[in-house]
Amino acid sequence: MASKPDKYGQKYWLAVDKDSKYLINGFPYLGKDDSRPDDERVAEHVVLKLMEPYLNKGRNVTLHVNRARPKTEKERYEPSRYHK
Repeated sequence: MASKPDKYGQKYWLAVDKDSKYLINGFPYLGKDDSRPDDERVAEHVVLKLMEPYLNKGRNVTLHVNRARPKTEKERYEPSRYHK
């Protein structure tokens, strides 16, 4: 049908500085990510990957949705989670 929109497009995961509105990190969505551990949700993996250059550098991270939060408080503060 000519009136139907295309089902193809591009999707990007982006991290943006809220004050300056500048893009600070991003990467394209390329389908299933084989580097993601099986026990980690996609949202968690994406947030950690976007914030990797900024973790443990004294910065605050504010999330737009709550789906990306760690499953437990213990996981939130587990240092080995952020150092690879």
